Amino acid sequence: MTRLLLSLTLLASSALFAEPAWAKKGAGVGLPTLPATYEVPSDGPQTTEPWWLQFDDPSLDAVMAEGMAANLDIATAINRAQQASAAQLQAFAPLSPTASADGNIQFAPLDTLGFQFGGIPGGAGDEGGNLYYNASAQLKAGWEIDLFGKNIVAFQAAVDDAQAGRADAADVRNQMASLIASTWFDVVLQSARVSVLEEQLKTNEGVLELTELRFNRSETSAVDVFQQRQQLEQTRGLLPQARAARDVSEQRLAVLLGRAPGDLPYEIPAELPSLPVRPDLGTPSDLMEWRPGLVAEKQRLDAAWRRRLSAGRAFAPTFRTNFNAGWQWFDAGEFKEQFAWGFGITASLPIWDGGILLSRLRQAKATERAQAHTLAKKMLEATQEVESAVTNEDHQVDRLDALRAQEEAARLAFETSVSRYADGLIDYLSVLASLNSFQVAQLSLLQGERDLINYRLQLHQALGGDWLDAYDNSSVETAR
Repeated sequence: MTRLLLSLTLLASSALFAEPAWAKKGAGVGLPTLPATYEVPSDGPQTTEPWWLQFDDPSLDAVMAEGMAANLDIATAINRAQQASAAQLQAFAPLSPTASADGNIQFAPLDTLGFQFGGIPGGAGDEGGNLYYNASAQLKAGWEIDLFGKNIVAFQAAVDDAQAGRADAADVRNQMASLIASTWFDVVLQSARVSVLEEQLKTNEGVLELTELRFNRSETSAVDVFQQRQQLEQTRGLLPQARAARDVSEQRLAVLLGRAPGDLPYEIPAELPSLPVRPDLGTPSDLMEWRPGLVAEKQRLDAAWRRRLSAGRAFAPTFRTNFNAGWQWFDAGEFKEQFAWGFGITASLPIWDGGILLSRLRQAKATERAQAHTLAKKMLEATQEVESAVTNEDHQVDRLDALRAQEEAARLAFETSVSRYADGLIDYLSVLASLNSFQVAQLSLLQGERDLINYRLQLHQALGGDWLDAYDNSSVETAR
């Protein structure tokens, strides 16, 4: 009998290492087959190095290092992962034996013994007075024999939930890395925009001086002077907006670093960096390991499958052993002591419970199918996000080439028009038109460079990567 119970238990525990049914049959859903390669093939696997190091910016490296360690959203995600780990320990309880040490002592009037024993024993109370007492001290133990693995698969589902929680924390790190870097580049963009506007302000002041000089020589009209003054003040009015945007970006970045707004002790570069070489993309199937959001959803599907198994096995009989041993004392005129022990096995087979077990099984099946659909959708979305980031980046490179050519042509047109205007060969309207075109082209080029970097950040977030393991600060000590 003992060998039979042991064999059944080992057979049930094999579910702990079994391959999920959805991996073989798709849980009735059919997970999508991802393409073998992206539309833009990659030469090799993705690097394990943190992607921001490719920008070769010491200030950015310092910001990212601080943000990955001190960001409060990351700390919150770590705490939530710890909650899932604690729930995993709770799920292990049904698998372990239970034991307790119980003690009891009771005093009661001696007369109440008549209701228990049909009368007061002879001689009782001669020396004990009007009270009697009884007491006991016992050690109790029990263990549910999980023959059909219901509790084992439920525990493994909790393990899957804990792993999903850790993957969720990694997903937050992945998202926050992109957000922190994006905010940093916003600071650089707005600082560069302020510098460009300050240069444009000086340019407008120079054109105004030239226009006033020509007006004083009666070579142009007062209207031209007023128009240039309007152009000057228009540019001056853009500066407070740009400075406000820069300051707000710095405040947002400070909060992302766990600092008070305005506390940003980093040197801001004068211009946006050049885009590094695009990283190797690997294959779409690599996303199932690289992208933590997909890892989390896969673990949840594993957990849903195991809970369905557990719900199905709840229809099987349950067996529980119990053991107790201890002493009992009774004093009602005579002191009596007795040692007692007992051992037993309880079997229970559910026959009718109002449909609770059946409804739980149906609920578990529906949850598994829903989670399979969720994973299938996110697999396709993840692949699409990589493709979109690459497509947007390629087209933005072409657009940026056009913006650079446009800015260069506008600069030459403006410089030529100013020279010819100073010689009296063209009127002021030509200068004003070329000035507007040049200054708009400068700001458009600056924004185009920022957009290109943004598409690269989207690509890194879409890929995930092994670099996240280097920032797995999921211990209690590092979680604020």
